[in-house]
Amino acid sequence: GLEDPRLSRTEAPNGPMTNVSWYHANAFCHWLGVRLGSPVRLPTEFEWQLAATGGHPNYVYPWGAEWDPSREPWRANTEESRLGRLTAVGLYPHGATWHDVMDMAGMVWEWCANPDNEPNKTRFPTDWTSDLRVLRGGSWRDDQSLARCAASGRSLPSECYRNVGFRVVCLSSIEDL
Repeated sequence: GLEDPRLSRTEAPNGPMTNVSWYHANAFCHWLGVRLGSPVRLPTEFEWQLAATGGHPNYVYPWGAEWDPSREPWRANTEESRLGRLTAVGLYPHGATWHDVMDMAGMVWEWCANPDNEPNKTRFPTDWTSDLRVLRGGSWRDDQSLARCAASGRSLPSECYRNVGFRVVCLSSIEDL
């Protein structure tokens, strides 16, 4: 689950960016998009799901349908790893998706662009107190059930937590002909 953002801990070298609100993540996407000269944003929940499963309808986890963390602890940083902390990005290559996307199960919850119950919408929140945003992927603090591709969480877009981060979607800068 989510935790008190006031608790601090040294983050892992080369670890994911954490303790950022949905607003912070979007501001970073805007900044990066300007720097790259191409649009960058958070993924929608639908896009996140597609990236996590590679489009395979039977994939429960990014690498397939099954996972026994006691036999395969090298798949993801979840509660079962017993590390109790973040690790460097890419430390679990055997947990990569079919398209070699790393750390989509465990590690940190990831903000999605869309509001709760609107998986393909990217509208900006209109209510700072109740417009919940979607989180996907589970974290190092959660058990394997929350590392499933279909598992999700919700949080206010203004909240920050040590076990919540984000990933970006880089859109093509190729103009329509």
